[in-house]
Amino acid sequence: MIPAIPWEAIELLAQASLWVAAVRIATPLVFGTLGELICERAGVLNLGIEGIMVVGALVGWFAVHQGADLWTGVLLAALAGAAFGLLQALLTVPLALSQHVAGIGVTLLATSLSYYAYRLAFPKVTTPPRIETFKPVAVPWLSEIPVVGPAVFVQTPLTYLALGAVVVVAWFLHRTPAGLALRMVGENPEAAEAQGIDVIRTRIAAVCAGSALMAVGGAFLTMSAFDAFYFGTAAAGSASRWWCSRAGTRSRRCSARCSSPRSTPGSCASSRSSAATCPTRSS
Repeated sequence: MIPAIPWEAIELLAQASLWVAAVRIATPLVFGTLGELICERAGVLNLGIEGIMVVGALVGWFAVHQGADLWTGVLLAALAGAAFGLLQALLTVPLALSQHVAGIGVTLLATSLSYYAYRLAFPKVTTPPRIETFKPVAVPWLSEIPVVGPAVFVQTPLTYLALGAVVVVAWFLHRTPAGLALRMVGENPEAAEAQGIDVIRTRIAAVCAGSALMAVGGAFLTMSAFDAFYFGTAAAGSASRWWCSRAGTRSRRCSARCSSPRSTPGSCASSRSSAATCPTRSS
């Protein structure tokens, strides 16, 4: 018996509105995954991504509410994310604390401070103030392509920034000496140190840069996808995107690095090993 052709599903997949929404929803995932990828390429597992995205969502939205333009809000969100990334890096790289515990602590701290700051700024407000968000920008000619045009080339500037960031990060990691040094620090820190590369500084810089990208992903939620900072939306949205971002990087390589900034990743050095785990640190 020949199965019936699911014409309704095919018609749904052929609708441009579906792919427009899919690309828009994937935008914060792209920022979060790229940020986590940079951190893990340097050998640091950044579990503070959820809290960093919440901070980015609040800072970007609040800056625009206070009169800043949209791009200034994005910049301030990135700086706030980099600040919490610096905290995460200082705890896990020079102090060699547990990356899992430090990451969860940064998430709790960043999320709690965001909600506390919101309540301080708006103590009696039940509905958060709205702001003027990024508007979709159509790319001439390309936006007229059926299905693909509206889905990819009629998006907000932050979506275009995310797509461009994919190319820039890929080029940086694989085509520049700095990217090679960053990957060497993550794969074999002893060899990198023998070449004169400062392992600690490189990892701290990578975590700060990756955290800045994560915060921009959070800013997208309040400055492009929505027009206000909602408690439930920011927390649930960043949490779900946190898991998707972690899955996107976890599936490519082993992320369980040793906490010591100069330790060799051991069996984690080979991303092709299906059961790669770092040696257990003695207490």
